Amino acid sequence: MRYLEHAEPVITLTAGPVNAYPAVLRGLGRTVLYDHDPAFQLLYEGVVDKAQKAMRLSNRPVILHGEPVLGLEAAAASLITPDDVVLNLASGVYGKGLGYWAKRYSPRLLEIEVPYNEAIDPETVAATLKSHPEITIVSVCHHDTPSGTINPIDAIGALVSGHGAYL
Repeated sequence: MRYLEHAEPVITLTAGPVNAYPAVLRGLGRTVLYDHDPAFQLLYEGVVDKAQKAMRLSNRPVILHGEPVLGLEAAAASLITPDDVVLNLASGVYGKGLGYWAKRYSPRLLEIEVPYNEAIDPETVAATLKSHPEITIVSVCHHDTPSGTINPIDAIGALVSGHGAYL
């Protein structure tokens, strides 16, 4: 979205160089529906019902209510065990944060870190995977918005898959 294409001014309300659409900005101006409000509880239950049906679950899913990084930490907590060897690819603050979470759940953390305005080089990932066959999990942030880096996730994913690790 470019400023000149819109009559309304572009105001970013995000952690990175991403513009918010006018409809989003209008939505942010509405009354906040807090999680202790009975109306929120009804909305939440409806979303849980839809998620359970869409995912064909026999149990009720738990939908975490919080900022997006809450989901990233929950993924780390759910997927990483003390026996895992984690390779973290850090090209920005979110990628670096994934490493901090990974370290909580496995003491064996390797990291490829580049300046926060550069993307991860797949050749470096390939060399690290080759020299560390014990790696079981690779964590990477595809688009680290605060630094604006976009990592070549297709190439990295192919390398990780070929190694037999989880991405």
